Amino acid sequence: MQIKRNKPRSPRSLVFTLTISLAIFSIVTLLIAQSTAFFLSRRTLNTSIANQQRSIAQEAGGTVASSIQEKFSVLETASEFGNPSTANVETRQTILDDLLGLQPAFRQLAILNVTGRQMTTVSRQSSSLSEQFESHLQGDVLAQTSEGQRYISPVYIDELTSEPLVAIAVPAQNVFGDFQGVLVAELNLKFMWDLVDQLQVGETGYAYVVDNQGNLIAFQDTARVLRGENVGQLAEVRDFMENPSATADINPEVATYTGLLGEDVVGTYLPLGTPPWAVVIEIPYEEAYRPGTVQGNISIATTIVLGFLAAILGRYIARRVAAPLIDLSAAASDIAAGNLSREAKVAGPAEIAQVAATFNTMTSQLRELIGSLEQRVADRTRALVTASQVSHRISSSIRMDRQRLSAEVVELVNSSFNFYHTQTYFIHPTENELVLEAATGEAGKAMLEKGHRIPMGRGLVGRAAETNTPVLVSDVSTDREWLPNPLLPETKSELAIPISAGEIVIGVLDVQQNIPQGLTEEHKDVLQTVANQIMIAAQNARLLMEAQRYADREALITTINQKIQNTTTVENALQVAVREVGLALGAHTSVRLAQLDQRTDTK
Repeated sequence: MQIKRNKPRSPRSLVFTLTISLAIFSIVTLLIAQSTAFFLSRRTLNTSIANQQRSIAQEAGGTVASSIQEKFSVLETASEFGNPSTANVETRQTILDDLLGLQPAFRQLAILNVTGRQMTTVSRQSSSLSEQFESHLQGDVLAQTSEGQRYISPVYIDELTSEPLVAIAVPAQNVFGDFQGVLVAELNLKFMWDLVDQLQVGETGYAYVVDNQGNLIAFQDTARVLRGENVGQLAEVRDFMENPSATADINPEVATYTGLLGEDVVGTYLPLGTPPWAVVIEIPYEEAYRPGTVQGNISIATTIVLGFLAAILGRYIARRVAAPLIDLSAAASDIAAGNLSREAKVAGPAEIAQVAATFNTMTSQLRELIGSLEQRVADRTRALVTASQVSHRISSSIRMDRQRLSAEVVELVNSSFNFYHTQTYFIHPTENELVLEAATGEAGKAMLEKGHRIPMGRGLVGRAAETNTPVLVSDVSTDREWLPNPLLPETKSELAIPISAGEIVIGVLDVQQNIPQGLTEEHKDVLQTVANQIMIAAQNARLLMEAQRYADREALITTINQKIQNTTTVENALQVAVREVGLALGAHTSVRLAQLDQRTDTK
């Protein structure tokens, strides 16, 4: 019995493969051209519609949200600085009158105590609050504000003026954060009607605003708003109602559904967050996809032409491309095997020649990269180790005062990185200047003796402190704002790192090098860690000092109290108390007893 063996198929030549591939591509392209063109045009159009709708929604939503946030901020500012819940009657009345005069959108205001009782009220239209507004001064407003939260009521329509209104409230708290009452305002939302009317959404599109219950609160047809119509059955409104807090979640795809006017539309929405409303944008389906037909026809025609050209030029292109590509493939194989000296021939069509030249350049860069990689890794590792040592020294100096700490840090940083000069500045507590606190070398000593200072915003140090951003100048001769120092004539590059925590800046770590390009981004990254550790150490030292002062004060009070308790008469107790207080304060104190006519003086 003979076993039949299949001979392995011989690889096809590149010319033959390219010719067949281009021919098949042409045929397949002609078959799927129409569906591909439709898909691409639909996708592009969907993206265009979505971008247009998001832009309109963001503009409208931003205006509405910022206006509401502004009103909340006004109330919170009045509550924080005026403390209306604990002020007297005249002060509370003045606060409310000022708010009413400065904010035309406020119609009525009220201050409630912790039980919800009205302490002071004011109304723009009458001497007392309206029943509609008073109905919102109980229940949820106390529950939310007592937890330190803002409150905003559902939208309601004024029975007399037919204007949309909403009640907003903020908690009134004392300096300890305890809930003291509520400051409530009635806000007129009529401005949203004008905003919606002014929006241009395509040719026949429109926008409207809904709350998280699906109630229509702003639309070009105000009669529907006044009827209190609920549109929660609409797809985008329903989506918003299910996710009312997703302030950054605008549907990236175009949604198609039956819109507010009963016709097929494409739409999207923008949640405002606070208040819990959303702006909905809708464009009629026919208008939105009108350009699609034209774009589809253009795509089909383009695809047919490209397929025809590909079939005709296939063989010619294959012959021109094959030879240089074969050589390029061989060169790639040699380089993959480890022969980095191999280069491809720069020949053939311009594109292939460019690829070969780029390939050779890449190979050359690869050789250089491999040659310098180990050295770069070693340098980076050494820099990180040095930074770690500096940070460890800083963190172990928690009980050291800031001036001594700064002196050790600058010496350690300067010697570890072999800098030309290192110094630290700290912001003066009352003057808008940076005061030199520690510096290296004779130049640093001379500047410290003179009390060297730099105004905020001046030079690299002042700029880093003012902007809370590291400032790196690799060649100081090219920076117009650089301030030369005659004591440091060899400075060629400088790096200033702010010593900060969040937005609070207390000083600047400044290093200088005596060669151009001597300071790099890597130095900035490493020294930022050092600056952060300085900030932590300074904070710890301040806290330790405050704790020590508090302990000393408590010990003094305890000592005086014990001495007073050891006395036997009121006269002796007063004398001891006055004497000890005078000694503690280093001041002249005295007490006179009316019945005994005695006087005790201490200095």
